[in-house]
Amino acid sequence: WLGELLAKLRDAGELSMKVRLFPLVSELDAAVTAAKKWGRDNVILAGGKLFADGSLNARTAWMLAPYADGIKGQESGLPNWSGRHLDDAVKECERHGLPLATHAIGDRAVREVLNAIERNNRRNIRHRIEHCEVVDRIDVPRFAKLGVIASVQPCHLLYDIEVLRRGLPHRLDRVLPLREFIESGCKPGELLIFGSDAPIVPADPRESLQAAVHRRRSDMKSEEAIAMSQAISVEECWKCFGAS
Repeated sequence: WLGELLAKLRDAGELSMKVRLFPLVSELDAAVTAAKKWGRDNVILAGGKLFADGSLNARTAWMLAPYADGIKGQESGLPNWSGRHLDDAVKECERHGLPLATHAIGDRAVREVLNAIERNNRRNIRHRIEHCEVVDRIDVPRFAKLGVIASVQPCHLLYDIEVLRRGLPHRLDRVLPLREFIESGCKPGELLIFGSDAPIVPADPRESLQAAVHRRRSDMKSEEAIAMSQAISVEECWKCFGAS
């Protein structure tokens, strides 16, 4: 329904921005058919969407190691999809020649999605992983190797600092490894891109610049920064946002 609505706005001259839509993979077949009618130069069916895990606040982001304060029975978080289901999602998007965009916050979720892409990417499509808030060291170079886009919203760090310190004090060095992404071959603006994740957090790029460059909120002391070794420059941030 959203594609059709946006197309009407475009035809009425009321849509100036370009919109790329990622419907759920389960709805992709129907969306591909519908897009033949509503597709426009600035309203584009861009791929399929999947949620591999949950969130840090709920302790449902899927981790390689247990949370320090994990929930009984799901000490390392919870997968929404794994194994064969992830394989099927990649295959479904590949069948349509479209990328899969997968929500993956925890390092286990990120690894499982990379594994599924490695097993099933036969068309050299640039699939993407959304958030990548915690990524294991051995998985960082796999993004460039597999041609997978790390689609990151650094602004989340500003809201998650306390949650990270309570739940993952043993994994803070793996939070938003932006410097490692770039050094391993993820070129800013191509394989490392930034977004706002609005309306979950405000659509203000200055928050992501604060998080990516300083790794802490502006009212915090420098020693309170999370993984300062992963900081990047302001110039690199703007490139990640697509600005020249």
